[in-house]
Amino acid sequence: MNETEYRAFLNFEWKLFDGFERNNALREARLLARAAEADLAALELKAIREVWKAYSDVKTALRKHEYALALLAGFPGGVRVDLGVVSLGGAGDRDRSVGGPTRPGPRQDHRHPDPR
Repeated sequence: MNETEYRAFLNFEWKLFDGFERNNALREARLLARAAEADLAALELKAIREVWKAYSDVKTALRKHEYALALLAGFPGGVRVDLGVVSLGGAGDRDRSVGGPTRPGPRQDHRHPDPR
C-alpha cells in the first residue's frame, strides 16, 4: 500500500459554432466606432460654426462702431452729443441731444369715446 499514484487530466474544448456571436460583436463594435466618429465630426462642425459666428459678430460690431463714428463726425460742430443720455427707445427731449427729431407719442383720437 505504499504505491504512489499520479494522475493528469487534460480538458480541451473547441467551439465549432457559436451562433455568429463573434461576428455580431464585431459588427456592433464597428457600428459604435462609426457613431463615435459621427459625434466627433458633429462637435467639430459645431465648434467651427461658433467660432465663425463670434468672428462675424465682432466684425459686425466694428462696422457699426465705425458707422456711428462717421455719423457723429457728420453732425454740425454746434451739436452737443451726450451718449450717456441717448437710449434705444428715446423719449422726448433726449433725442434732441443727438440732433434727431423727437418721436411722436401715440396718436390720440378723441372722436370716439372709450367703450369701457
